[in-house]
Amino acid sequence: MTAIAWLGVMVLVGMVLRAKVPFFRKNLIPASVIAGLLGFVLMNLNVIPVAYDSYNVIVGQLFTFVFISMAMTNHDKSGEKVDKKSGSGKWTLRGILGMGSWWAVLYGTTPILAYFLLKVVGKPFGMDPVYGLQIPFAFCQGPGQSVAYGAQMEADGVVNAVTVGMTFASIGFLFAFGIGIPMAKYGIKKGLCYATGGKISDSVAAGVFPREEQKPYGKVTTYSGNVDTLTFHVALIGLGWIVGIYAGKLWLLIPGYVGNLMSGMLYFNGMCVSYGIKALLKKYTHVMEYVDSGTQNRISGMATDLMVVGAFMGIEFAVIKDWIIPILIVCIVVAVFTWFASQWYCQRIGGPCDFERTLGMWGANTGTVPSGLALIRIVDPDLKASASMEMGPMNPVNSLGSNIILPAILTFAAGACSFDYVLIACLGVSAAYMVFIIAVGAFGKKTYDLRKAELYPVRGNLLRPDLQKAADTQAAAKE
Repeated sequence: MTAIAWLGVMVLVGMVLRAKVPFFRKNLIPASVIAGLLGFVLMNLNVIPVAYDSYNVIVGQLFTFVFISMAMTNHDKSGEKVDKKSGSGKWTLRGILGMGSWWAVLYGTTPILAYFLLKVVGKPFGMDPVYGLQIPFAFCQGPGQSVAYGAQMEADGVVNAVTVGMTFASIGFLFAFGIGIPMAKYGIKKGLCYATGGKISDSVAAGVFPREEQKPYGKVTTYSGNVDTLTFHVALIGLGWIVGIYAGKLWLLIPGYVGNLMSGMLYFNGMCVSYGIKALLKKYTHVMEYVDSGTQNRISGMATDLMVVGAFMGIEFAVIKDWIIPILIVCIVVAVFTWFASQWYCQRIGGPCDFERTLGMWGANTGTVPSGLALIRIVDPDLKASASMEMGPMNPVNSLGSNIILPAILTFAAGACSFDYVLIACLGVSAAYMVFIIAVGAFGKKTYDLRKAELYPVRGNLLRPDLQKAADTQAAAKE
């Protein structure tokens, strides 16, 4: 509990710094990232009397907690305010299929890039290229996966894989917001956003809302004299957690490494059984009537914030100092590759909110999906565009690809297969998803150009009327 208490202290300090320091306010740096950076410094100066391993464990547990919580969330569509033109039919579907598929493309290409890069830059520092295969866990998924899969790699003999993975993930967060926030502000300034009036208010800049702007986030669904609403929602997560543990034992019926590997993935097993539990409760009971999506989302958000802070605080610099140069080189090269790849594709998905999709894709492929959502909310605080709504459903689209690549990487790290198997899995999945993108029509002409700050009219693009007029004017001027 002391380790968790320090996470709370760091978050409070991060909130104060975000509200008071002009640099943090202007650049909208999340309090969790500020808290994590400060915690990293204090941990490595031995100011905080907590073992690094404590945060490795906490991050892994919070990661499982978040996945089960999201699976238990009872989505209430009645509160959605997405503009119907933005989310109209085929454009929303294209966004879901396109972003989900492109995430999988990057999940397959970045580990190969990092692996061969470390073969060159890692050799003088004694850093094995196998560590490069952790980059998609960190950049495309986040600190939770970095800890979970890094722990599996350590169990199979890859020394300090957890610390390296958390370092990758933490640097990824810095890229997500350090580049994503200026990009969002640029889009607002140049009029590339779907939502009009995307100005950043003083309260958003400070990160806290004054009393007159505060809103309720959920409903009271239980009588507190019986059980508190928050207790009930956390208890549901506990149910998914325990059933997930026992469900994981079923994987042991599969002989060999894969069975052992999947049996230990509590986040995956817990998430799957939680979806099943939710479906059964909906069909045969009235329990889900008492599950409030606002409350469940806040629980997930709390765990995510603490997970980000813990990821920074779990990094022991003494462990990675000899490898910091190749780690930075890998992160920079992968970030540059992701930057250009995200821009190139997301400009061509189709529809009126491709700029918002670019922000979401950048955040999701350098931090986490919530990072992408946070960037979208900068330019679309009222969620009028469909991009934010598409970020959730895109995950089932990419799950097949990640669940092919992940076992291949971990099996190779354990020395149970050759690198050819990883190469075939990663590049095969990436190629298959690119073909899928074309097959479903989630690839077309550019709808905007970031560098030129131009919008392009596309037949049936359903651009916002004033943006369409501006795009038509630009097209006429070129003619």
